[in-house]
Amino acid sequence: MDRIDILLIHDPDDHWQAALDGAYPALERMRKEGTVLAIGAGMNQAAMLARFAAETDIDLILLANRYSLLDHADSLTELLPRCTERGIAVLAAGLMNSGVLIAPGPGARFDYRPAPEAMIEKVHRVAAICDRHGVPVAAAAVQFPLAHPAVAGILAGVRTPSHFDDYPDGLRRSIPADLWAELRLEGLIAPEAPVPG
Repeated sequence: MDRIDILLIHDPDDHWQAALDGAYPALERMRKEGTVLAIGAGMNQAAMLARFAAETDIDLILLANRYSLLDHADSLTELLPRCTERGIAVLAAGLMNSGVLIAPGPGARFDYRPAPEAMIEKVHRVAAICDRHGVPVAAAAVQFPLAHPAVAGILAGVRTPSHFDDYPDGLRRSIPADLWAELRLEGLIAPEAPVPG
């Protein structure tokens, strides 16, 4: 390979200064040289990614588990508005939140840990609304983040080969505006979150 399309600093949560002083300048130099086309950072939190967006000249952010149907409020306050303002593309990942959104039963996981009961209850509330509108939860989960102007794409995580079809199927699914309105009315999505449609 003579170049890399995208190069990200991965999970620098406990290493902000090293990422800023070491990794970022190296990526920036590689971008200037043309060996890397786009640079950024990927994490499971919004706060430090907001700092990257404010203090560096990155092209994109990989935001895992923090702009999903279940967990998005923190990203809406600072990170996503800053990315929109600065033209930083966001890739949303972890849309099923470690699987709890699709399988909220025994052994369900959220944020890579056993799912708290409150989160499982939230999933059941979301699922009930989706069921009333005849929409698979996965379809709502895949379409929700793409409504935000900062989100340029999604990163699909799958556990089985058959899950590969879930994402394109979910993107093609028609979702009535009433579903989003009901989720908002029930406090399941933030008032300021853009929704598809």
